[in-house]
Order: sequence, then C-alpha cells, then structure tokens
Amino acid sequence: MRENYYILLELDPSVRDEIKVIAAIDAKQQQWSKEKNHPTKGNASQKNLGLLPDIRKTLLNPSYRDAEAKAAQKNLLDEKVKNEKILKTAASVFVKNGSIKKDDLEKLAKNYNFTEDEVVLILKVRVIGKDDGIGMLDESFMKRIRSDLKVIGKKDLFDFLGLKPNASYMDLVQRATDIYDKYSKNANKTAEVTATVSLSSICKDNLKQAGDKEKYLKSLHYEYFGELKDMIDLWSSKSSIDTAGYQTLVSLAKDKEIPLERADFFIYDHCRKKGVEIDMDIPNAVPVPPTPPPLYSFKEKKYCRECGTEYYKTHSKYCINCGHERT
Repeated sequence: MRENYYILLELDPSVRDEIKVIAAIDAKQQQWSKEKNHPTKGNASQKNLGLLPDIRKTLLNPSYRDAEAKAAQKNLLDEKVKNEKILKTAASVFVKNGSIKKDDLEKLAKNYNFTEDEVVLILKVRVIGKDDGIGMLDESFMKRIRSDLKVIGKKDLFDFLGLKPNASYMDLVQRATDIYDKYSKNANKTAEVTATVSLSSICKDNLKQAGDKEKYLKSLHYEYFGELKDMIDLWSSKSSIDTAGYQTLVSLAKDKEIPLERADFFIYDHCRKKGVEIDMDIPNAVPVPPTPPPLYSFKEKKYCRECGTEYYKTHSKYCINCGHERT
C-alpha cells in the first residue's frame, strides 16, 4: 500500500486549495531533486520523483484530492492516538501528584514530537517551574540577620538600608558602608547600635557582588514561604489542594512579594515532599481559526506537448500525467 500523498508532501490535510497543493508539490520536487544523489536520502528521493506523475494526477483532481486528504486525516489521527499512548507510558515515571517538572516536560516534548502545550493537555498535568539555580544563604546566617533586624524593628536588609530590592549592589554596599562608618564609632554600645553595626557589616560583606543580592532575596522569599508551608501542612489531611486552594497560596505569596514562578516552585516542591496532590483544572486549548485562502485568477487551459494531456485550470509547472515541464 502506497504512502498517502498529503503525508508524503508534509501537507496539512485541511489544505484543499489547488494553488497551495501545487506549491507543496513543486517544493518537494525541488527538494527531492537536490537529494537524489544524497548518500542516505538518495534512494527515497529517486523513488519519490518517480511518483510525481501519480501525485499530480491524484492531488490535482478535486475528488481524488478530497479523498486523499480525508485518508490523511484518519492516518494522522490514528498515529496521534498511538503516539499519545506511548507518551503516557513514558511519562508515568515523571508525573508525580499530578505535576511534572519543566525539565522533564521539555524532554518528553522533544523525544515524542509533541509541543509542550500538547503534552500538558494529553497528560492533564501541572508544570512545576524550574528551580532558578540561585543558591541561598546559610540558615544560621539568616537567623543571625533576623535576630539583629528584630532589635532595630526592620523587616529585612533592604528596609534596614532604606533602599528598594531593585537597587544596585553598589548602591547597597555604599549605603551599608556609610551606616557602618557612622555607628561603629559610636561609643554608646546599646543593643540597637550593636545590631546596626552588625547588619551594616553583613551588608558590606554579603551584598558586594552582583549575585549576592539574589541569594539573599531567595533566602528571604523562602522565609516568607514559611507561612504558606503551614497552610499546606494543614491541608495535608485532605491529601489534595484544588484550584481555589492553590490560588489562595499564590495570592499569599504575591502579598509577600514572592515572584510567581518562584512561589509556584516552592508550593509544588513542598507538596511533593508532604505527599499532597494539587488537583488543578487544565484549561482547554483554544483552536486557531484557519486563514482563508487568497483569490487567484487562472490561465486558460493548454495541453502537454509530451503526451497531450490537458493542463486544466492550473498553475502547475508540470503535466499531471507524465510530469513533463510545462512550456
């Protein structure tokens, strides 16, 4: 049984416009002609070039073309169902508690020739964002910072320095240096002065490079996430969190200025560790409406000088019967 010509041409079966079909045939003829002496593709290309007369005869006849397109749609659907089964089997080792890591999603999509969105819809899973790879400060160090901040009534190092988190590390260090120079000379060593000197020294030493601020921010976000972990632990008796519950957690993370992607990773990571499933609704894909084909005007009919076959109303460069180039 021969291969379907729509599939052979890699032509979408929804395409029925003759001009587009002709363009696809001509493009493949050029490709196969270039590849006919290729060490690995040569034999197949030679074979396909030999099929061109029958391809044109089939696809340039409206009734044959329609039948070929419908057969292609069925073949592709059958192949898709088969591939989806293979995908689900392969994905079973990656899907945990209804979720999949971004890295694993990318691998599955690439290995089984699906888009990432298609994999998500087929598996009905939630994607866990990648860990950003940014390290965090040691917990004992963060504890020391919290202790000093509590003494002077500040919520974090940025609040202590009077600068926003998006300030440059150079501005942060300069402000810390100014504070240190002022308070380290203060002879009155109250608890507030001691804590201020300690914090300014920490800022000078630990915010002096471009990546240092990001480490502190991630550590800070992880601390803020503590309250969310408590809520997840309360829900653990249910063994699952629905869409509304997840949105509540995300809303709390947003209130604490935790970036959504980081919050998403924290939530799913902790849920996996606690054995809590997140039962999220997966939105349906929205189909993209096809673009209507442009209008074309056709030349008057002519006949092939090689075999006498009528060219019909077509822009094809080749005869549909013998494949001879049109003159």
